[in-house]
Amino acid sequence: MRSFLARFATRRSALLGLFGALVLGVGFSVFSPGGAYAFPDISPAKAAQLIKARADVVVLDIRTPGEYRAGHIAGAVNVDYYDDGYRAALAKLDPAKTYIMHCKRGGRSSWSLKAFRDLGFTDIRHMRAGMDGWLRAGLPVVRP
Repeated sequence: MRSFLARFATRRSALLGLFGALVLGVGFSVFSPGGAYAFPDISPAKAAQLIKARADVVVLDIRTPGEYRAGHIAGAVNVDYYDDGYRAALAKLDPAKTYIMHCKRGGRSSWSLKAFRDLGFTDIRHMRAGMDGWLRAGLPVVRP
């Protein structure tokens, strides 16, 4: 009887542990910013290389117009995350193009990933470090 109980307890613990890990993993991937909708992250240095190498890449700056005016990446398109028409503005973009998308620090851009997936975008490079990371890397900025 004792060995039966030991085997039962061991199997039950293993099954509960496996179930817990599965639930936790799915929960984190689906409910974290970007999560199941994640596109690949790109560092500011790699983003700068990609911009230089490919003229067809679109830099999408989702900060406010004021943040954008204070300094932005050359050629960047500004679509304000906080604007009521944000999603409609994204829907007007070509979902087949390659985009490097960023905000200031990575928060707004992380939360935007689901919208890009929902709208059928296929090639979003998420610059998670944001404009702050671009500046820390000493990369060029356009200022008025």
